[in-house]
Amino acid sequence: MFENMKEDNKQLKELFKKFNETKSEKDYEAALEELQGAAILIGIKPKTKEDEEKIKGLMLDENYDGDTNIEADYLILEGDNFSVVPVFTSYDEVIENVRNEYSFFQLPFLTAIDLAVEIEQMGILIDPESDDFYLDSANFGVFFEEYDEDVLS
Repeated sequence: MFENMKEDNKQLKELFKKFNETKSEKDYEAALEELQGAAILIGIKPKTKEDEEKIKGLMLDENYDGDTNIEADYLILEGDNFSVVPVFTSYDEVIENVRNEYSFFQLPFLTAIDLAVEIEQMGILIDPESDDFYLDSANFGVFFEEYDEDVLS
């Protein structure tokens, strides 16, 4: 189902690994640049079959103009002082113990940012169990000029 994602995101994974080794601004910016065109997986439990169809419409048609009011539970990682949306560069990266609890949908990374803002999360954590990459909500604006900084912090 998500066969090509691992290969499609290979360069992205290499950039995450490099950034995790160097922690340089240059490597961080290179990863952000690659993320702009990336497709990721996100864990969602649609509340109804109708909601599942809406999600599929959003996934399959970038010009989808149907109803986007979706009732769903999203996979969230929470701790004492944080709450983030985990996303994955391939199905191999999905956290083992949630694979059967959630349906995984392929979305453009930029759509995942919209979702994280909508459900008021602190950020996005990509591939939390390997060469992870964290993007704080305060930095979402680098992808979207229209976001007001007050909304993101």
